[in-house]
Amino acid sequence: MINFLKKRWYLLALVLLIAGIFVYRQKQTAVSKILENSYTLTREKVSESLSFSGKVDAYDKASLTFPISGKLSWVGVKEGDRVKKWQILAKLDSYEAQRNLEKVLRDYSKQREDFEQSRQVTYKDQTTFSAVNDTVKRILEKNQWDLEKAVLDVELKDYALKLTTLSTPIAGIVTHIDDSVAGVTAVAAQSRIDVINPETIYFSAAADQTEVIKLFAGQKGNLVFDSYSEENIEAAIDSISYTPKEDETGTVYEIKLSFPKGDDLLRFRLGMTGDVEFITKEKDNILAVPTNATTQEEGKFYVHKISNGRKIKTEITTGEILDSKTEVLSGLSEGDIISL
Repeated sequence: MINFLKKRWYLLALVLLIAGIFVYRQKQTAVSKILENSYTLTREKVSESLSFSGKVDAYDKASLTFPISGKLSWVGVKEGDRVKKWQILAKLDSYEAQRNLEKVLRDYSKQREDFEQSRQVTYKDQTTFSAVNDTVKRILEKNQWDLEKAVLDVELKDYALKLTTLSTPIAGIVTHIDDSVAGVTAVAAQSRIDVINPETIYFSAAADQTEVIKLFAGQKGNLVFDSYSEENIEAAIDSISYTPKEDETGTVYEIKLSFPKGDDLLRFRLGMTGDVEFITKEKDNILAVPTNATTQEEGKFYVHKISNGRKIKTEITTGEILDSKTEVLSGLSEGDIISL
């Protein structure tokens, strides 16, 4: 047997070599699997951010309607027109209102004339007001009331005439007209003309009650519109609502952001959607590990450091948690590899 092995030593060497290669490859495979799911520490900038979705809205926008129904006699604008503040947009047929005003003006003139004549007759041969008896006082008071009533009638009819004219309280662009043809009947509070001032547009988003406490007026963020996905726009918070938004499933607060509009203001249209991101906290040149790679036992934090292909449980001292990273103050060094 010994002579056989001496003569066939190379066979034994070959078997040992194959076994060694197999064991080595198994070990390398195990190490590779460990390293596949690992993280190498480097000094980096770590930040915490908040992102919100929202849309374009405007501070100055008005839905204008006639407070009374009537036949449209004139429409002076069309959709897309620019209008000035207090510009007249449309009119109702004012024939009846105009005639009613003229009638009460005549009634007022007659009542005024009667009032003056009554005073002259009543005060005739009276040297002082104290000499006027009770009957004369009542006559004077009645005449005064009749005159005041006539004045009120004139004011009411004048107001009714003004209601036949629709004007805009803001400058802007006409974006919608329900009835654009003269001759049709405009229904009170329904036939609408919308005006929006594009110079007052802003970006509106909603922040949850746990997030809004990290925001403040003047804070700047990065705004990206879905319509202009390649363009990053710097936006700043104008205001944060004090009361939560209604008709929401959770407690959320509206944040309003201003952003540069440029010369081509009309490219930003109401309802355009986008996302804004705020950096709420940032640290540079620190060591950090993914938070999900850490474990906590009895108030201490641990990671599994990889050394010579083995996982070694290592205690670390942690700092702040920023986004999905945990700052490492001690226990690891730059270049160390940990298992995830």
